Amino acid sequence: MVMFVPFGIIYCYYQKAFSIYKAIGLSFLTTFSIEAAQFIFKTGVVDIDDLIINTIGSLLGILLYIALQKILQWKQLWNVHEVIDTIATILPPLFISFVVEMFFGDGSPALRPVHNIILTGYGVCDYILLIKDFSLKSKLLYPAFYIGIFWLILSILI
Repeated sequence: MVMFVPFGIIYCYYQKAFSIYKAIGLSFLTTFSIEAAQFIFKTGVVDIDDLIINTIGSLLGILLYIALQKILQWKQLWNVHEVIDTIATILPPLFISFVVEMFFGDGSPALRPVHNIILTGYGVCDYILLIKDFSLKSKLLYPAFYIGIFWLILSILI
């Protein structure tokens, strides 16, 4: 279910005129297509529970997007797209760090330099290359947010 939450967010994010029904329909069609491909190619197990649970996961993503949008409109802080862009640019190095720790780590601080290099290198490149279109407020918030997430992840990993 958790794996499909980003699908719901993505379906909302890329709609020009937001429609919750369209997002739910796309979520259902995506899950149905995956289950149909499993049936046709005889891979995995085709199950109606997967269809229901994955669609519910996408629905949670849709609801998360709507809640984030309402909170940001109410507080008049940022555009919902900028917040999602910021979060999306931070997730890849964190995922890489988790994978490195999962396959090569033993819980000791021996991999701390590797995590530091991955997270710092990506953060610098990301800041220079990817967020050039962000507003000034987001550009100033991004390093603080990234450094906070960076140290949180390092404390969890080690």
